[in-house]
Amino acid sequence: MEAPTKRAPDETTALIPHGIIKTTAKGKERDKAMDQHQYYEFGGPWGVTAMMLFFPVLMYYFWICLWFYDGQLTHPHSLNDVVPFIQRMWGHVKKDAAPTPYTFAIYTGLMAFELALAFVMPGYEQQGLPVPSLNYKTLTYHCNALSSFYATLFTVAP
Repeated sequence: MEAPTKRAPDETTALIPHGIIKTTAKGKERDKAMDQHQYYEFGGPWGVTAMMLFFPVLMYYFWICLWFYDGQLTHPHSLNDVVPFIQRMWGHVKKDAAPTPYTFAIYTGLMAFELALAFVMPGYEQQGLPVPSLNYKTLTYHCNALSSFYATLFTVAP
């Protein structure tokens, strides 16, 4: 038997036997209208791409300012200093922030360990809400993040 969802039925949904919520025709119309792009958030695709590219650069910049310039925000002092400034910043990243083979192995090992835990750790199965783009199919989720977290803590504890 499937677990019921927590959402109460309204005019866009209907409660059918076993407590499962099924989307009505009116609800499907509303879903279709809401799926249409009315406006973009975060500047649309260009803005999101810029954030994905420049936020990591910004974090490196803050790290460089904190570690090498006593927390003061540094900047080029003239137009002639822009290229040397970027070269200095890149030098800091290359010399002090590049992952070593050891740190790469540790991180890769952790990701492989977490992936294995996602498959083997116990957890409850939860039915998701109907997904309009999948023809209102409900997906099943294996919720084992907490047991995986505790297994990770137990594994790394001294």
